[in-house]
Amino acid sequence: MYSRDELYQRLLTVAAAAPLSVFSLDDESNLRRHFSNVYELISHCIPEIPALMRMCGVREEYVCGDVTSDYEKFSELCRISPMLVGNCAYIAACELLIKIFDCDLAPSEKSCMAVWQACCGDGLGIGGEEIIKRMNVKRIFVRRDPFEEIANGELYFGGAKVLSVLSLDRLADIENAQMLSKIRTATDIESFARERCDSLLSSGGGYVSLSLPRDFEFVKPSVYGAEQALVAVRDGGEISKSQKNMLSVQLLRCFVKAMRARGLCLLMDAKADGELLALLEYLHGSVGLSDVLLCVDGAVAELKRLICELSPDILCRVIPTGFKGYSATDDLRGYASAFPIEKLPHLGLLARVTDPYKSLAAQCVLRRELCKILSEGLNGDSDTADRARVTAQRVCYDNFYNITEGDVVR
Repeated sequence: MYSRDELYQRLLTVAAAAPLSVFSLDDESNLRRHFSNVYELISHCIPEIPALMRMCGVREEYVCGDVTSDYEKFSELCRISPMLVGNCAYIAACELLIKIFDCDLAPSEKSCMAVWQACCGDGLGIGGEEIIKRMNVKRIFVRRDPFEEIANGELYFGGAKVLSVLSLDRLADIENAQMLSKIRTATDIESFARERCDSLLSSGGGYVSLSLPRDFEFVKPSVYGAEQALVAVRDGGEISKSQKNMLSVQLLRCFVKAMRARGLCLLMDAKADGELLALLEYLHGSVGLSDVLLCVDGAVAELKRLICELSPDILCRVIPTGFKGYSATDDLRGYASAFPIEKLPHLGLLARVTDPYKSLAAQCVLRRELCKILSEGLNGDSDTADRARVTAQRVCYDNFYNITEGDVVR
């Protein structure tokens, strides 16, 4: 039998060894960022740090600005560290120091100089490629515009495979000139969807993402209706909100059909309401669903209510990824209370951070929180401990790795 603390430590070992996947969805150049010193690194990766320093009474010139050096700012952070015990941001800072610089000294007034010298103390700083290597990042997801050409062949950065996220958000802009140059008839929609999905696979794989507008209303599409709407737009006319929604559903239908045939999954951000339920039911009945990773606005109760309304044959394809709540750590506990924790696709999706280095810091905290949840909820016999290790590995990396490979249709 293991005590709760022993089980927690064993799970931490598994979580620490599991590879990382990060998301660089806003700007691919973020990957090549260079950090001059440890304060610049921490304050970027953990955006709560400056606010916490201000809350602890640190004067503004010792938080940001050019009046003081980064070492002086770091000294102030170390000085107030006793006020941050148990704080997630402080925990993340300590985790980054250990993983990136192999520095197991916690920032404190006494250790300030030693930590500074151990972390970029040579004055050369550290670049993104080296951080990716040291943090054991194996996959980086980068957003691609649906009209952007995706290079064939696999790409790597710092030893991590770079995978594409084909964002369909711009397809909702029906009057977009780039869209009209690619899609002039209803028949073009299917060929465009197939070509984009093939392009995604030829680049090494990834997944497709879509954020449904908050005022989305489901309208059942038809080829004739889509054709008429496209003709109206091409001729410079206006189409109704209902026609826009109908055309959006037709576009999504064609993409889901192509994705299902190629084993690609869809990450959908939407409002948990009857319109989303109608959309999922229509797609399932019309072309079948690819795997759908679903994140919704609002509390976990709303997502739970929606999931419970899904029919069994749809539910086997729809996987909750979380919800937009107060904080990622609270959301993780909320998820565990409502859904099978082992099915959680990826901690980085729950954190909802699209800067790769902020994602690293957030996932460090969430991995610790996951280990706490597992150790608190299980007894300590060897079989249970072994099973908990499997769960930790799956949530930290395996689930998302398996679902975004893009080469296996269940």
